[in-house]
Amino acid sequence: DRVGRKLVRATPSNIESIKSELERGLDRIEFGAPEEEADLSKIGHEWIDDATDTTIARVGWGLQEIDDKLGKLTNEYVWLMAQPSIGKTAFTLQMMDSNAGRGIITSMASLESSTKSLVSRLIALVGGVNTWRIKQGLATKAELEAARRAADMISDKMHIVDANMNIDQICAWGHAEKRKGSQLLIIDNTRSVSGFSTSDRVNEMADLSSKLNALRKD
Repeated sequence: DRVGRKLVRATPSNIESIKSELERGLDRIEFGAPEEEADLSKIGHEWIDDATDTTIARVGWGLQEIDDKLGKLTNEYVWLMAQPSIGKTAFTLQMMDSNAGRGIITSMASLESSTKSLVSRLIALVGGVNTWRIKQGLATKAELEAARRAADMISDKMHIVDANMNIDQICAWGHAEKRKGSQLLIIDNTRSVSGFSTSDRVNEMADLSSKLNALRKD
């Protein structure tokens, strides 16, 4: 209506600007284009402000060498990929423990391992304890005492839940953890997300990736 009223009052001097406005309106209808073009300069200044904001948690990788090469994470969505039994879970537990030590809340949804088995790994990580000897009944009294001290040292900044979840349940869990203040969400392992068949793995992973990336942005 607004453009129509302008057309009624159009003059040779403003007809081109009215034409451009009409074309932009048609583009919004046909292609869903945004009403206004983004102010790239403004966005650039906002990015600088965000990048230098000391109140934003910067999540480390758990290894200084990687932090030095890749930098710490702020609002990234990362896939950690490797062959089975290479150490992905061990790496993420170390990542959680390192950040928890800096006061950063971290959360893991374990779709494969039980919470108890993950905690046994944390005992080994935190206390340098040989948990294999404990499981085999070979641990000395001193080793058991060291394991209990390590258990007491596990940070309450780390949240772990083990469950069989589909992608919608994972997203709900992620939103709940973010409300609790979590700065790092880990899903271990995406191949164990329930509700997917194995007939079209490419599209399944694309759907999974899209929804997890949306969780990051929310």
